[in-house]
This record gives sequence, C-alpha cells and structure tokens, in this order.
Amino acid sequence: MPGLLADIRDGLRGHAGRTLLSFTAIALGMASLTVLLCVIEGLREQARRAIEELGVHAFALLPSPHPAAPGSGATACSEAVVEILRRNLSDGRVTALQRLNDVLADGQGERISIIATDEHLAAVRGWTLSRGRFLDALDRQTQARSMVITEALARQANWDVGRLVTIGGVPFTVVGVLSDAGISTEEASSAQTVLPLGDRVAFVPRPTAHLWRRRNEACTVDAILVRAAALEAYEGTLSQARRLLSAPNLPPFQWITPETLVRPVRHLERAVAFTAGIVSLLCLALGGVTLMSLMIANVRDRASEIGLRRALGARPREVAALFVLEALLVTFAGALAGTTIAWALLRLFASQAPMPLSFGLLTWILPWLAALALSGLFSYAPARLAARMHPADALRTE
Repeated sequence: MPGLLADIRDGLRGHAGRTLLSFTAIALGMASLTVLLCVIEGLREQARRAIEELGVHAFALLPSPHPAAPGSGATACSEAVVEILRRNLSDGRVTALQRLNDVLADGQGERISIIATDEHLAAVRGWTLSRGRFLDALDRQTQARSMVITEALARQANWDVGRLVTIGGVPFTVVGVLSDAGISTEEASSAQTVLPLGDRVAFVPRPTAHLWRRRNEACTVDAILVRAAALEAYEGTLSQARRLLSAPNLPPFQWITPETLVRPVRHLERAVAFTAGIVSLLCLALGGVTLMSLMIANVRDRASEIGLRRALGARPREVAALFVLEALLVTFAGALAGTTIAWALLRLFASQAPMPLSFGLLTWILPWLAALALSGLFSYAPARLAARMHPADALRTE
C-alpha cells in the first residue's frame, strides 16, 4: 500500500497542471452542488416551520383581500363569524386574535405588540408555558386585566409572573410566560405566519381591547384559527367550516391551510432545483470530463511504465486500481475544498441571502457521495484502457 500511494503521488506530481485543472473543475462543481443543497434544504425547513407554526391539523381565516361589496353589511372576521364556527363545528376548537396598536410600557424604550385573544389560543396553537398560566374564561368574562407575555419579553423587560406592569397607561398583571419552545422568535417574525407577532408580545383578554386603538378599525378580529380534534378529523372540520361560511350573506375569506402556506415555497423549491440543478449538473459534468481527460492523458504518457509493471507481473486489476485511486484522490480533494469553501461563504453571508439556507448533515454528505460516483464513472474508461494494454505494445511506445 505505501508503494501504491507513492506511485499515485508521483503520477499526480508529474502532471501538476492537469491535476490542478481537474481539481479546480471538480471543486467548482461540488461548491455549486453544496449551494443548491443548502438552498433546497432551507426552503424545506421554511415549509416545515410554517406548517408547525400553524399546526398540522389547523387552519386560519383572514379578511379577504377582496372585501364584500359596500352596503352588504357583511364584515369579515367579525364576532358573528367566530360564534357561527364555535356553535356549529362539531369537532374543532376555535379562537380569534386581534392585533392592537403597539404601545410603550413604563420603563421600556421599545414598543410592545398587544394581541387581544381568548382562552383557546394556546391550545389551538400548541403553545406551552414556562411558568404561570394562560388566559382563561374568567379573564374574558370579567374583563380582567391579566396578561401573558413571551419569554423574550420577560427577559428583556425583567418581568415575571405576578408583576404589575403599566402599558400605555393601563395597569396589567402578568399571569403567565410562554416558553421559547412554544413560540419561537424566528417563527413569530416570519412572513409565512398567519399573523406576524415579533418577540416582544403581550396577550390580553379580548374584552379589554377597547383600552387601546385597533390596527384595523373595520374588523373586530384579525384572524380566526380553528384546530381539529385530531389529524384524522382535519379534512372533515375544514369542509364543515367551508359549508358554514358559504352563505351569501357572509363575506369572502382568505383560507390559510398547511397546503396554502407551503405552496409558494414548493414552487420556489422546484424552480431553484431546476435552474440551479442544471448549473450544478453542468459543473459536475465539466469536472468529470476534465478528470477523464486527465486520466486518459496520464495513461498515454505512462504507457511504458504500465508495460513495465505488466512485464514484472502486475495484474490488470492492479493497474486499473492505480488510476481509479488517482481519480478518487483528485475528486475527494476537490469535493473537500469546494464543499468547505461553499459552506464558509454561505455561513458568512447567510443573513444577506435572499433565500433561507440550511446547513444540515445532508448538505455535507451528498457532495461526497456525488464525488464518489463521479470518480467511479469518469475513471472507468481510462482505468480499463490501462488494464487492457499489452505489455509488449506498451513497452514499444517509448
């Protein structure tokens, strides 16, 4: 084995220019493949987060971008719509959100987002609390000045359960803190969410919404969320809700389901895979053809050496292995360089990237598997050519 490695080293050193050209072409192909994989995995991760944020068996209703005709008397996302769903959905839980104007809290330099909601929100969204409790029916019925805050706001403002705080001149008592596992900053601020929240958020009972100005004075709620009792009941609950809200006296709605959330991401993923995939394929093909040209040139230049090896007893497969291992070494070195450079650059400029990126283990393993396939595919013909050389003919070439 040491002798074989020395032969490979000497063979590559003897054609340094060709080796460097093949190395560069392969590194370029592997870098493009790594970028493609990071983008595709990032888009898939974005789709997965969007579904988890909404809920696998949940859907939402938003005011339609095409409102009802003036004078119809129909108001999208009103209390009446919420009550229709609550009274008639046999297998689903309904909640509503209303975003109020951001306000300043006493002693805080930044504004806080106020969300008016009810006791069902945490269960519908699948949120958990790190301490305290969520709003309950008694808070809603008595218009209690209770407040649930995010963990990020609790850390930034140094608030905790039982703390009396004044927001916009109105005193409220913190009764619960949502855990970071329940509502993440990244999900809350994503454009894919039903109602982008941010990380400095406080949830209050909906009857207290009159204490602040509403962002949308035309609607009493900004989003209605429905969660089916189980995944198997999701389709039935969605169909039943569509039938309930199909009456002509009701306005149109914008229905947000897991499918509608991920549809634009899937379209973008296919477009990226097609366009960037072609570029990556061409780069890999360029690297493979360059590698094969290097191997064929090496076989021809070293014909006398091959003949001498055969005359001294080397078997055809041993000669073939020499060139296959040379190809493997060049390919894996190029893959390591291309993948490492691509990873480093992507991580460095990830915040400025126009698309989400993911740096999972798959984005590292697949380029190496591609390198293995590339070296095997494009070194086969040169290795076979070397193995089939007759010793006498090979020795006469000198």
